[in-house]
Amino acid sequence: MRRVVPLRPARGFTLLELLVVVAIVAVLGSVGLDRFWHLQEQAERAAMEQSLLGLKFALRIQMAAASAAQDPARLRRVADGNPFDWLEERPANYAGEVSPAVPEVPPGSWMFDRGHAEVLYRARRHASLEGADGAVLRFQLRPLDAAGRPVAQGAGFASMVLAPQGAYRWFERSF
Repeated sequence: MRRVVPLRPARGFTLLELLVVVAIVAVLGSVGLDRFWHLQEQAERAAMEQSLLGLKFALRIQMAAASAAQDPARLRRVADGNPFDWLEERPANYAGEVSPAVPEVPPGSWMFDRGHAEVLYRARRHASLEGADGAVLRFQLRPLDAAGRPVAQGAGFASMVLAPQGAYRWFERSF
């Protein structure tokens, strides 16, 4: 005959087991969250670089068209223009033209300072960004002579470049 063993009611986790599981989940969650924010910042940098390349490409097209037309007035209009006007479609995060003092625009926004002929980008996530004043990266339209050397503002020039104002490092990438 079979012997009947009385069943013990299920008691669940002990307090110690519960604390161990909670500690493991907390450690994994914090490591995962830190990595997530790191990847978010890398994605922002990549998107910023892509938009900057689009602006540089649009500038080259404008300069080539002005040079082909051999029209100094058109060249001057390019130099005085807003590079975002040359894009087929402005970035969704373009905040518009600003005064010399950068206003409170949302982080992750592009803007243009006509007074200084600067393209500005205010970073949203900037833990790894070095050299930016208040997480704002500045790029200036600089005139160049026919040999590609910088010339003084107002002097005759043959082309232009969108160059960083200062040295920036964002995840080991320099601008």
